[in-house]
Amino acid sequence: MKRTFSLFVIAFLVVAVNLLFAQQEKFFRQVTIAVPAVEVAGFGNSISGVDLDGDGKVEIYAVNNNWDDSGPGELIPRIYKFEFDGTKWDTVWRAQLNIPLQNTWPPLAIGDLDGDGKKEVIWGPVNFTDATQNPNPPRIVVFEVKGDGSDVLGVPDGSGNYLPNAKWNMGVADMYNLRPFRWFVQDIDNDGKQEVIFASRVAGERFGVISVSDVPDLGGGTETWTWEGNGLGQNINSSTLYDLFILDGKIYLIHANGAVTPVLFEGGQWKAKTAQTGVVPGGSWKSASVVDLDKDGTKEVIVAGWSVGQAKAFLLRKTSDTTFSTTVVGDFSTLVGANGRLYGGDYGDLDGDGYLDFVFGSRDAVPDGAILRLKYKGGDITNPANYEISIIDSRIDPTQPGLRYDIINIADVDKDGKNEVVYSNGIGGRIPLVIVDRVMYYTCAEARVDANNDGIPDRKATGDTVTVVGVVTSPNYVASANGTSYYIQDETAAINVFKSGSIVNLDLGDLVTVTGKIDQFRGLTEIVPLTTGLAHIYVQKKNQPLPDPVVVTAAELNSNGEQYEGKLIKMLNLTKSPFSVAWPAANTDANMTMYQNADSVTMRIDRDTDIDGQPEPTYPVNVTGIATQFTSGSTVYFGGYQISPRYYATDFQSTQAQVTFNVNMRVAILKGKFVPSTDLLVIRGNFNGWSGNADQLTDTDGDSVYSITKTFNIGDNLEFKFVIHRSGTDFWEDQISNRTYTVQAGTNVYNGGYFNNDSVYVPQVPLSVTFSVNMELERLSGRFNPATDTVSVNGTFNGW
Repeated sequence: MKRTFSLFVIAFLVVAVNLLFAQQEKFFRQVTIAVPAVEVAGFGNSISGVDLDGDGKVEIYAVNNNWDDSGPGELIPRIYKFEFDGTKWDTVWRAQLNIPLQNTWPPLAIGDLDGDGKKEVIWGPVNFTDATQNPNPPRIVVFEVKGDGSDVLGVPDGSGNYLPNAKWNMGVADMYNLRPFRWFVQDIDNDGKQEVIFASRVAGERFGVISVSDVPDLGGGTETWTWEGNGLGQNINSSTLYDLFILDGKIYLIHANGAVTPVLFEGGQWKAKTAQTGVVPGGSWKSASVVDLDKDGTKEVIVAGWSVGQAKAFLLRKTSDTTFSTTVVGDFSTLVGANGRLYGGDYGDLDGDGYLDFVFGSRDAVPDGAILRLKYKGGDITNPANYEISIIDSRIDPTQPGLRYDIINIADVDKDGKNEVVYSNGIGGRIPLVIVDRVMYYTCAEARVDANNDGIPDRKATGDTVTVVGVVTSPNYVASANGTSYYIQDETAAINVFKSGSIVNLDLGDLVTVTGKIDQFRGLTEIVPLTTGLAHIYVQKKNQPLPDPVVVTAAELNSNGEQYEGKLIKMLNLTKSPFSVAWPAANTDANMTMYQNADSVTMRIDRDTDIDGQPEPTYPVNVTGIATQFTSGSTVYFGGYQISPRYYATDFQSTQAQVTFNVNMRVAILKGKFVPSTDLLVIRGNFNGWSGNADQLTDTDGDSVYSITKTFNIGDNLEFKFVIHRSGTDFWEDQISNRTYTVQAGTNVYNGGYFNNDSVYVPQVPLSVTFSVNMELERLSGRFNPATDTVSVNGTFNGW
């Protein structure tokens, strides 16, 4: 019984630890693909995660956009092919159309319209007609891969540019407005050839089904295009179309007012039926996805509400060929605010759980630029409890609020077997293509956990492969030995990233994801990346804020070093022991013995920093650095804790700083309250007992601003006043409260304004005043004899 009980306890502890330290999910910006310099309005659409040329490298195709007609940078349509070589994205092909003017929101798709086995990019530059320059431009162009494994699409024109293999103005008259907004390429009628099926956002056709006889390898216009159907002459709901979906060979147009118009193939024609109102409240914007959520063989539609107040995900289930039921399965209003709107969308399995995720962009969201996820968790697809909503990214450019993030792709763009999210903004602003990756990770504290407190990390013993995420807080401490040793820290703890035999270049403030094995060397817990490739050590973001250093005493570090190991710490008032080794010369290390009061601590100066060979600081000194560890032996796991400063300019801070106090005495001088030749001006405060005349201020340049510079401890909170001392009598600043100042590191200047806060002086100008009085009555009464008497005036001006 005793043995059985022990096994139960062990099993219970294992389960408890696994539950307690479950990995966490987080989405990071893996990389961004910059907008080409010429593209002043950014991207207009993209397709991600394809390999059309069959060279084994993942491709992203993106077209430019026109937003505010600011010139050829956005008015002329251009297309780009970006290819991932395993470490970076390169621009390997581009083309510019012979169209002088384009409009906004071009549709884009991949297909094989002529069925020759060579994939095509099918692009719809939006017409911007002009009677002189652009009366009737192509509204669909097709670039086909060359088929020889090269990066080339289209037909070379001899100038380095490429022409489309096929194009069509859709057979309309000059100056005609036809604007496909979203399209799909598929064999909708099962005739063995793909068609382009689109919704147009202007009056006229409203929808279209078109096909082409051939996509000529050499171009030349020998192909024949055919309208297989459109909405001309059909009584289609007049509300604008910004979305559509295709389900079971039928077309469904989503109107901005929430109605859905079914378009069915009947009698050899595509016929629009009566719209069903209220299917998608508020309409949708390029977000409808046709899927089989619960894998029961019946397809459903997930679509996002587009208008204000309808930031919701709707599940549409077909009840007949012309009707749908609508269920709200996700309400994003709590995540994006009252005015947030959902824009664009795509679907795929982001977490590998076998269930689909749906990602939407946003407009006017709080936070700005929110990229949103609807996760289906399995179970009844009509139960909102079986879905989860979240924000996976936001604020890609906080300086440009109010953009519309409607370019959304989900694909495996780095060939790691897992889907990423690719997104951008579709209305200008030069937002890059942002690739967001999902990472399952342990916090640093979970990765280095030592549950039994034996000094050996539990995951070293189990050999687990773990992923951690943290901000780089140090330089590479072993670069001179051709190795990698950085420290990273998250909100829970810190850990050393170590790899011998190769150097990985990281920068202070890099947010990195590291996947590897937990190890230990002389007590120091490390994560050793499986490789130095991007799959196992990857910079998610640059220039991230560093954690504030934890102020630690020497006694705390020595007695409880595991709590601080790897973290950025700060130790105050360190002095050099008389028994310490010397300050290191250039290209040498030193383990210096420092004192903090009666406690000693090792300060490790590493030759791989910029500190060795610099002038030794003046002690006492405040030191910032990493809490490192190097025990006395390989099987000793506790002790040997050190502080390892990183940078000479920032990590050694004097414990004291000078403060210059200035006060303007000009008004006091003019009023006669201060006589520079005989009076003293002093400063008195809590630093000199509020007494004495030792701290005298002087005016060395005669500008009436008196100054004194004194030295204090950094962090001192000073209270003081300026005092005039005249012939044994003090005249304090009696019209103000005590002045205050907190001493900072570096330069401190206290500009105190005017003495006693008295800045007003009204000059005294002499004036002649004539006094007169009528003495006639006095003379007649005999009380005044002008011959012998006089009249005088007395007052405050003559002492009465």
